[in-house]
Amino acid sequence: MFVRCDYSTPHNRYLSDVWLEQAARRQGGGYTLSPVCQSGECGAEYYGVRPDATDIVVTKHRYDAFHGTDLDLILRSNGVRTVVLTGVSTHVCVETTARTAFVRDYYTVVVADGCAAYSAQEHEASLKVIDRFFAEVAVLDAIRPHWPAATI
Repeated sequence: MFVRCDYSTPHNRYLSDVWLEQAARRQGGGYTLSPVCQSGECGAEYYGVRPDATDIVVTKHRYDAFHGTDLDLILRSNGVRTVVLTGVSTHVCVETTARTAFVRDYYTVVVADGCAAYSAQEHEASLKVIDRFFAEVAVLDAIRPHWPAATI
């Protein structure tokens, strides 16, 4: 399953005044002066991986992949009890989604070497919080044996 971001649009239809104010105050005008994860733009494309025709793609408009999406419905409909998270940014989207997965009673695993942040310090700090409160933090080599070779 893939989760893609769609934040900026020509008229910011997904971004509230609160979101835009925070972006102007703390993100140097991101989302307003320069688009972030805008469909069809370079920053919204997958990097190094790509869904195929059989993969489920969930589009999110906030940091949390569960917020305002069908992710929970899709997972529960398919009997999924454990979620394994990778992505960017560790300290923003991945951590926010891990928190929500945990409070929705999913066993949650975050792949430390499958995530990244703006800095190593932010990445490591987030992994410590995630590991203590919300999820198991593991590396890909420890997870790989739990899936058939064809899926990884």
